[in-house]
Amino acid sequence: MSTLRARQLVVLRDRIRRLDQPRAEELPALPLGITAIDEALPWGGLPGGSLHEIVGRPGDAAATGFATWLLARLKGQVLWCRGDGSETGIPYAPALAQAGLSPERLIVVETGKPAARLWAMEEALRAGAFSAVLAEDTPADLTATRRLQLAAETGRTTALLLLSQPLLGRVSAALTRWQVTSVPAETNETARWQLALARCRNGAGDTWHVSVGHVTQDETLSLRLAATLAD
Repeated sequence: MSTLRARQLVVLRDRIRRLDQPRAEELPALPLGITAIDEALPWGGLPGGSLHEIVGRPGDAAATGFATWLLARLKGQVLWCRGDGSETGIPYAPALAQAGLSPERLIVVETGKPAARLWAMEEALRAGAFSAVLAEDTPADLTATRRLQLAAETGRTTALLLLSQPLLGRVSAALTRWQVTSVPAETNETARWQLALARCRNGAGDTWHVSVGHVTQDETLSLRLAATLAD
């Protein structure tokens, strides 16, 4: 069987499985715990069994921090797919724990090529053995994101694409796209992020500033709407 026909067969099988799979609107949504953001999402939170994109800037850890915070709010094992030559380095266990993501819940896979990461992500999503699967620095076109969305629905698993470059109008099948950047913080804040909901299926975009911090020294990372920045 040719490679093309084999891929077509996989897509056909996934479409058949999809007939018995719940749509994103029917899967449990993960509330972000910030009323203004949850109300802006048609599902009342981030829907599971779906693909979401988180876009940052090179050298800015805000997007990775937001992705880690989302993973921490889910229960179960998490698969993190990364390039073996990634400049960001292996996820730092103490920082993960501080964000609420226990390192014991995390499995890291390193691959040399983006295509291999997409393959690993798709297979892990379809297996349904993880609560979430994240791939970093893995640009995906419309066809690839459709496959990831389909695999996420099949395995009822949350899929996150963590990207460090602007997408410049790239078309995607992801349900949501978030652009996350660091902004100046107040002295009582660990950090402050600008969360921009740049794309939302069946919804409108919006932008918020959130304060990143800890209520107590031992508490995991928490987010809340930040006070308006002074001029």
